[in-house]
Amino acid sequence: MKTYQKIITYGAIVAGSLGLSGCGNEGSKGDLLIGRNYVATANLDRNNLRDVAIGDGNGNIYVLWNKGDGSFDKQHVGNMIIGRTPIATGDMNGDELEDIVATDGNGKLHIFYNNGDRSFRKDQF
Repeated sequence: MKTYQKIITYGAIVAGSLGLSGCGNEGSKGDLLIGRNYVATANLDRNNLRDVAIGDGNGNIYVLWNKGDGSFDKQHVGNMIIGRTPIATGDMNGDELEDIVATDGNGKLHIFYNNGDRSFRKDQF
């Protein structure tokens, strides 16, 4: 996995409750440029650190696993093929694990169920 130290979306850092500060210059080495994509934060691996879920303009879903030192490991979770990917997080099946929910360009709902081991299984509705 590649480690990222900054997350930049059109020059503004995604901070929220991640405990990040400072931004640096857009395009600096090691940055993940995510452009106009959808972002949600959740404790996806139950280590008490907020991770970042990203839906990009090509239908891809990524997770940036928070390492607790201001850096992240990137993992591709899945693809929905069609269009920009609005996302949200929440426990969708009552197993006390945060799942990733997304919609595609055709209005279909995709749930990436969290397996608890940094892997996900996809279901489509």
